[in-house]
Amino acid sequence: MRNRRRDRRSCGKRGSRRRHRQFRYDLAWYAGTHPEYNLGHLESRSRQSGDYTDETPLTDERVHALLEERLLQVDMAALKNDVGPFLHDPNDLDCWSRDFFLDVFRRLRASAVAD
Repeated sequence: MRNRRRDRRSCGKRGSRRRHRQFRYDLAWYAGTHPEYNLGHLESRSRQSGDYTDETPLTDERVHALLEERLLQVDMAALKNDVGPFLHDPNDLDCWSRDFFLDVFRRLRASAVAD
């Protein structure tokens, strides 16, 4: 039990390779099954964590721009090497590219539900 707790804590540390690996792998699944997100909640949590500090309110368009901006910084080969060992078939990552993730990002939309 103690090891599992330690794993969860390390998963939440900023800069943790494991956290980023999980996020990127889960993102494709999440966008396919839950393409809507709560913009108000995202903005609130992003401001609370210090990840979004602009004075202007966060918009769906801004979320997409930030995701695409971050994607341009990702080394796709390193990403595949990082995730591959955790898959039964590392060839599942053959489709991973900037275009693939751009398509995933474009599927995400702020929900119509207000806070």
